[in-house]
Amino acid sequence: MRKFIKISLLIIGILAVAVIIGNYMLGNFIEKKLIENDSDYSIKVRNVDVSLLSRSVSFDSIKIFSKGSDFGTIKKVTVSNISPMLLFNKKNINIGKVAVNKGDFNLNKKKLKDSTKQKKQLRFTIDEIEIDSTNISYKSATDKKPITTSNINVKFKNLTVDTSAEEKPFNYDDLKIAFDKLTLPINSYQDFEINKAVVDEKNINTGTVAIKTLYTKEELQKQVSVQTDWIDLVVDSLVVNNYKRNTNENSYAAENIKIINADLKVYKDKLLPEPKKYKPLYSKALRELPFDLIVDSITIEESRIEYQERVKNYDEPGSIVFTNVNSKIKNVNTIEGNGSTFIDITSKFMGDADFHLQWKFDINNTADYFTLHGNMKHLNAEKINDFIEPNMNVTTKGAITSIVFDIGANENVATGTFNLKYDDFKVTILRKNEKIVNKFFTGIANLFVGNSKKENTKVPIEVKRNKQKSFFNYFWLCVKEGTIQSILK
Repeated sequence: MRKFIKISLLIIGILAVAVIIGNYMLGNFIEKKLIENDSDYSIKVRNVDVSLLSRSVSFDSIKIFSKGSDFGTIKKVTVSNISPMLLFNKKNINIGKVAVNKGDFNLNKKKLKDSTKQKKQLRFTIDEIEIDSTNISYKSATDKKPITTSNINVKFKNLTVDTSAEEKPFNYDDLKIAFDKLTLPINSYQDFEINKAVVDEKNINTGTVAIKTLYTKEELQKQVSVQTDWIDLVVDSLVVNNYKRNTNENSYAAENIKIINADLKVYKDKLLPEPKKYKPLYSKALRELPFDLIVDSITIEESRIEYQERVKNYDEPGSIVFTNVNSKIKNVNTIEGNGSTFIDITSKFMGDADFHLQWKFDINNTADYFTLHGNMKHLNAEKINDFIEPNMNVTTKGAITSIVFDIGANENVATGTFNLKYDDFKVTILRKNEKIVNKFFTGIANLFVGNSKKENTKVPIEVKRNKQKSFFNYFWLCVKEGTIQSILK
């Protein structure tokens, strides 16, 4: 019996020593292979810990360098439940789990490799991947700022990579992504930001979403040579429900997008030259996207829009404000034959008048035909002086009881009807560059206004589009023409 125990202990001791030596030798082998790899990357590891019994490997304090300028550090990587078949079949690999903790990567766009070269045949699966507390910076061009993501956490299951597959070489399930902040440069002076987002395979939920101009209104004008919108947009929260991305068909789809409590401020300095650049209408811009977009509905809730425009260098800019903006947008679909897009908007104009707009267009109508039907009720005329006084040297007083318009338009021209009703309405024209009343022209203007009260005056309008200006300029020209024609009638 004693002899059996001694032999058993001896065998156990030999196996234990063999495992220890095996762990040590395999750790050194893996570390050597990482250092001597034939890729574009150099890898340094402070410590490699191998456990043959648990079929796991962990790497501490990893540094990764590329022959270019890529650089990355990882505090710890753990690879567990490694299939023993890896020792015999290096082209078909199965790993139970990979966990990456506290990575920090600075990456740059790579040139596409020659696709005609023979690909290495490789197939591997990883049952579960976790990436925790990682920061990523990606630069798509040398003259652009990087896209950055902070404190990203990623989990997904059943990753399969098959280099022999032509259409979709990789697949995965149950994707979950969360991050603290994503910053995407739009251009040299504006950034797009998302804060506190959670993404799974069907839904996206975010905290604050923003477009930020990196300069003040005054500083931006020194950075640009033509009229350029200064934009500040903050959305309290964005929700995307049941989204789908089809890489084979290059399409993006969602059941609903909800924008909650958006605050949009736009400022334009019209003292700068106008840009000589064609601006497409929204239908054309959507039609010419490099991918298909299918969104069943978009909801905008309790939002605010402020537009400021400077036309004089000595005065405050004119301002127009829409509050309590609520909108329902249906059928944003770029695939031909899927019908029209409908937009319904309600808001308060200048904090005073009820404004309602219905807008319809077909994205795939190449004439870019659209219709607008709208009305506004009970506007104190003095409310619009903040905009028209600095921009047009005009002030008004009285009440605009209602405006109703119906417009049909295309890429070139808009026609329709405009009905303006007002009560006790008076116009004051100021001297140019002064806040002094020009009595002569004020008298003439009020002669054209005629009766201080006007009811049921429907007038035809026709406006040609300036194709170097936006849809909103086109709409404003229609309202301006309708107002003038109504007063003169």
